[in-house]
Amino acid sequence: MTIASQAYLEVKDQLITLLYSEDVSNIELALEIGQNYPEFQEQLDKYRLFYRVALGKTLNALTPENICELLQLTKLDLQNTGLVKLPAEVVALRRLKNLHLNENFLSDLPTQIGYLPQLQNLLVAKNELARLLPEIGQIKSLEVLQVYDNQLQSLPSELQQCKHLKYLFINGNKIQDFPEVICSLPRLQILALQHNQLSNVSAQIGNLRHLGHLNVSHNRLKDLPDTIGLLKKVGILELNHNRLAEFPLAILEMNALAKLWMTHNQLRQVPAGVFDLPQLYQLNLSNNCIDQVNFSITNTQGSIVKLWLANNQISRLPSSISYLKNLQLLDVQNNPMSPEHVQEISHWLPGCEVIF
Repeated sequence: MTIASQAYLEVKDQLITLLYSEDVSNIELALEIGQNYPEFQEQLDKYRLFYRVALGKTLNALTPENICELLQLTKLDLQNTGLVKLPAEVVALRRLKNLHLNENFLSDLPTQIGYLPQLQNLLVAKNELARLLPEIGQIKSLEVLQVYDNQLQSLPSELQQCKHLKYLFINGNKIQDFPEVICSLPRLQILALQHNQLSNVSAQIGNLRHLGHLNVSHNRLKDLPDTIGLLKKVGILELNHNRLAEFPLAILEMNALAKLWMTHNQLRQVPAGVFDLPQLYQLNLSNNCIDQVNFSITNTQGSIVKLWLANNQISRLPSSISYLKNLQLLDVQNNPMSPEHVQEISHWLPGCEVIF
């Protein structure tokens, strides 16, 4: 190491502190002192290039005002800009709350991503990420993480440190094993896991007591854990395009459920209790193997407004369907029903549109 390099190391921290102070006079002092250190000039040149990336302006040299402008950014939108690498200089953006990087060509993120203390929204969907760095767990303020449509196979255990995370979108990846770390995110409200390769859902999912929307469609699920019934705040449950042969009875304990979608599975029967769910108004069971449905409803009228039963094996529906007093749409297309029976159903449900 040269004497000049050793001298720079001795003042480096002081220069960086002055530079990041957001005080014009301090920045001017840093620039003045830094003129004597080539390494500092190299760093300034990197910030100049980063300024062009962040703000779309080309500068010959950075002024103190330019540096302040950069440091005070709260939102950085680089979506669909052809970005191949996020510069490590992003670490300077200590006020950053929103970082939008969707639709680029990123194969990794810099480790410095973990040093953005105020970051709340990190959007890195539709890139080429094969992993998430452990440093992501250092972003304690993170609330929204979008990494859908990447190449992820797992999530780092450090993600459990993001205790404020509310919205997690990891759909469209290559995840085979349900990431247990998800079950350690107590404030999670939306979990999107569709279009992966999941064969199971962790029994620990019952820990997510604030979850309101769960989407695990387009996976390889054959069943669900009984603990799914502990998700008392889930209003939307999407299970389309899986391999469910039996209706998971624990779903009947999810009293906040408003929309239940289970199309393209292998269901043969539907438990009558599903029509007793007090908030359920949309139920889609199309494209299964259902041959009978029981409408023995204990609350006398049910809450269902729209019911899809298309593309099943139902030849008749019982007259107890008339208990669904709120039903406005019934889709029974492509079932082995006679036209006479369809007319009978229409008579039972005078205020309902019957599609056949």
